[in-house]
Amino acid sequence: MKKIVKLTEADLARIVKRVIREQDDNDMDELGGFVDHLRNNRNQMDVVKSDMRDDRFFHVEGADRRTANQLLKNFLKVSGGKVRFIAFIDCEGVDFSNVDFCQYPDLVFVNLPGTPNNFEETQDNCYEKVGDGYAFKQN
Repeated sequence: MKKIVKLTEADLARIVKRVIREQDDNDMDELGGFVDHLRNNRNQMDVVKSDMRDDRFFHVEGADRRTANQLLKNFLKVSGGKVRFIAFIDCEGVDFSNVDFCQYPDLVFVNLPGTPNNFEETQDNCYEKVGDGYAFKQN
């Protein structure tokens, strides 16, 4: 059964703290800016839904571009390469330019309906588009 929970500021703070523990000093400025962004956009956080059941399943819905991109980056770092499913639904956008999903052998499905993205341009060598906003790992 699919469970969707609202991502609260406390949830985001917990995720960011977990990632901070694993960061090198070069990423700290970016994370600090992201925390400020969340604090300054609390109304945005009221509409963001997220589900991260474990290190294999990640779902974000209704996030602004910056939040979606940072959550993706954070999730990929904490998942340890075990990710199997990623979904960004009705978000402002997500940028996959600095991500190589080919290095995640267990990632079999990416779901992006209603979310502007550059997935096809950046991940086309490993994934096959099977519908508007849906891609499966190529065999």
